[in-house]
Amino acid sequence: MYQKKMHAAFVLILLLSSTKCITGISEEDHTYEDGMHDVSLLFTPSPDDELDRKQTGGSETFPLYDTIWAAQSFQPKVDILTRIRIQVNHTNTTESVSRPRTTQVIRTLFKKMTENIAENCRRNQHSFVSELLRRTMASLDMNMIDQPGLITLSIRKDLNGADLALKTYPYELVLDTKYWLEYDMTELPVEPGKTYYIIVHTEGGDETDFFNWFYCDGVNSSITNGSEIAYSSTDTGNSWHVLHDGFDDFNFETYGRYSYKEPEDGDGITDYWAIVCGDTRGHDPIPVADDAAERMYALLKTRNFNEDHMRLLTDEALDRELYSAIAWMDEMDDGDDICFYFAEGHANSICTRSSTIERLERCGSKGIAVIVDTCYGGKILDDLGDQDGWVISVSSQADEISWWYYALNAGVFTYYTLDGFQSLDADTNQDGWISAEEAFYYAKEPTWDYAHKQHPEMFDGYRGDLPLIET
Repeated sequence: MYQKKMHAAFVLILLLSSTKCITGISEEDHTYEDGMHDVSLLFTPSPDDELDRKQTGGSETFPLYDTIWAAQSFQPKVDILTRIRIQVNHTNTTESVSRPRTTQVIRTLFKKMTENIAENCRRNQHSFVSELLRRTMASLDMNMIDQPGLITLSIRKDLNGADLALKTYPYELVLDTKYWLEYDMTELPVEPGKTYYIIVHTEGGDETDFFNWFYCDGVNSSITNGSEIAYSSTDTGNSWHVLHDGFDDFNFETYGRYSYKEPEDGDGITDYWAIVCGDTRGHDPIPVADDAAERMYALLKTRNFNEDHMRLLTDEALDRELYSAIAWMDEMDDGDDICFYFAEGHANSICTRSSTIERLERCGSKGIAVIVDTCYGGKILDDLGDQDGWVISVSSQADEISWWYYALNAGVFTYYTLDGFQSLDADTNQDGWISAEEAFYYAKEPTWDYAHKQHPEMFDGYRGDLPLIET
């Protein structure tokens, strides 16, 4: 008779509960979505997004529990953020934890289910079932291991600001092995080049039972420009401190896409926009790079470039402002305009990287001229491929060093490019303009003759000649 009553009670529980109650998932509760799975095995990038920023090489661990939080800054190049992944695991150092992880997970899910059913029963005044469930939950609570609660992952524009997006995960479902935890946020509009933060924390836990976020020390980090930094907090995010020496980065990946942009109409006026960069920094500094950039900037001001249509960036200002300068140029130009990007620096400088130059794709101008004086310049052409409407000039082939000299106060290729911009001899078709193509051919041979070690190269995807400097 007792057994029949228990069976009847169980059937009654199932009838009273909805599908949402049984699973423990509601429209407001995103806890038990894809975050429970080992996304390192299941994750496949959407065809609508792409890997944007990452640091994946770290094997050091940073423990998170109770009041200890962590954060990682990043600077997206896309304007729509679609997903974030962080590399984590769970650690429990106590000897008392002998229950298999699967049993813990089932117990946790069942407890959540029971709580939801109990609430449903209370609302419908099923007093007998409510009491039965109350005793069931009390039994579960007595047998549950004292573990940390939910993991929270959010995105902010300021370390102490509001959450732009937030998701929680059940702590028990994080594996003991190294594991990628994914947050699929569908679409989050962001500003390219601006700094955002991944914030991670958990409820409860202690120094014996905690959550690890893997990180990489500065020596091995794949992020080289120092603009993305790991942080920690010991007071639930009220105050933040740079992790260790400021060169470490947590393991993370961000994915996103560019918002669709209609082809830009022109206003009937051709405006000229420019970003001019010089980076002296590096293991073997280039002390003339900033002077070369300043000379280029000064020359453009005397021709067809208005000063308020240009940005001059050197050294540390590049890390702070280059991405936002590209976003500014994208916002300002239209379909009748010409954009010019100049950079001199080492091959690993932020201003000479292919990934930085690629951001110019967002500009809606009819022509984009790029001149880069750096070692292994031909690799930029290989990386960028064919770009319709672009003319890209580089100072050397993919396996060659580019040279600079104090006597020239610039890189050799930059020196002769500047000379060409000021010479009527460079205007070979005598149309009153020195095109990007004419400037390249003017500088190409003198660069080789002077250095005897480098061969400038050019890609030309502009129909006709791209007019750049008015004579």
